Amino acid sequence: MIKLANLISDNLERLAEIESQNNGIPYETTLNMFVGPIVPTYKYFAGLADTISGRTLPLDGPNFGCTLKEAVGVVGAIIPWNYPLAMQCWKLGPALMAGCCVVMKLSEKTPLTGLMFCDLLKEAGFPKGVVNVVNGKGNVGEYIARHMDIDKIAFTGSAITGKRIVKMSAESNLKKVSLELGGKSPLIICKDANLEKAVEIAHFGNFFNSGQVCCASTRI
Repeated sequence: MIKLANLISDNLERLAEIESQNNGIPYETTLNMFVGPIVPTYKYFAGLADTISGRTLPLDGPNFGCTLKEAVGVVGAIIPWNYPLAMQCWKLGPALMAGCCVVMKLSEKTPLTGLMFCDLLKEAGFPKGVVNVVNGKGNVGEYIARHMDIDKIAFTGSAITGKRIVKMSAESNLKKVSLELGGKSPLIICKDANLEKAVEIAHFGNFFNSGQVCCASTRI
């Protein structure tokens, strides 16, 4: 994982260029906000790999209790179009470091950096079959959700699709499901707000250091 992070760092500008062309986000924003930060993120997950352990629980009398953390199995990861490499990182990192293999379904709208990423995985020496990247439209995600040999789904996307994934997972092998569903970040701008700051926050979506602007984020 550390080697993969270093390879991403070596190819950072090229990845940002392709990502920018693929999803339309300006190059500088892509480089600094959505591609560059995945390097320390992968290193962070790499650092967690040897911290996963069991725990002995104190019990009264002659009883013995313990917990043992085990890999859930094969994870089906389905990501959206908006920042593919970051979305990929947030799903691959924890799954791989927990000992799981991953079937990663890219968005059909922005698959290019995900495919380039496969070359970096091979160069980093990941064993064949540990990370499997597939392309296609929604029916591919349906196959993943229904597949009997996939043990968990990690999905980011619309609430409508999320509901279908829960249903399909339940109808197959009752696989575990993690959902990050579509939401927006509306602003509530009060009468005494700093309008210049409000415009800046509305444009960039930055909720940090919001000054006198009163912001509320809701998930739809």
